[in-house]
Amino acid sequence: MSKWTSIGSEIAQFMEEKGRTLLVKGLPGTGKTTLALTIMQHVRGKPKIYVSTKLPEEMVRSLLPWSERLFLGENRFEDATLITPELFASQIFEAARNGASIIVLDSWDTFAKRMDSPLRMRTEGSIVTAARSFGTRVVFVSEEPTQTTLDYTVDGVVELRTTTLDGRRLREMELVKFRGTRIASPYMLYTLSGANFTAFSEFTQPEYR
Repeated sequence: MSKWTSIGSEIAQFMEEKGRTLLVKGLPGTGKTTLALTIMQHVRGKPKIYVSTKLPEEMVRSLLPWSERLFLGENRFEDATLITPELFASQIFEAARNGASIIVLDSWDTFAKRMDSPLRMRTEGSIVTAARSFGTRVVFVSEEPTQTTLDYTVDGVVELRTTTLDGRRLREMELVKFRGTRIASPYMLYTLSGANFTAFSEFTQPEYR
């Protein structure tokens, strides 16, 4: 029978372990922010921190009404549209040191493109090291279609794609790599219906007797 899960069992299992770093990549409109916030919702523990470099909190809540409950209590929405890359990295390090259960960086590209290659590599390495040292999960969101140094630095990579089939839009998620987690189904279809991310696991033919 068909089986529906919210983010897919592999992602859920992968993100259970503290200190994991995940890259969610895809072109605009593929649902990266929706997936990242759904992962944030799934992870246990507080505080949870969502760092936005593009959209203000009001717009995120307007696009994804269910996300409003994510930013209650200790959880925080951080507007990073006006800070420097150096200050940005420093704030991420402090949040990890102070015990954040998960930090979502949406999008990492905004800052990465303002750094030269050596600084970018050092900054990405420092964030990944801080995540592992303090047990904080970090999700990087990226619109860069090609592989970068971050693809090799993080523990996991998920790529979202949109195509058409018989005139209909088809959304596909590829689990590119998950260190320490078996990937049974590397490709999954998903939907953004109702402003929710729902992954569709592989189809298993029922047995008839």
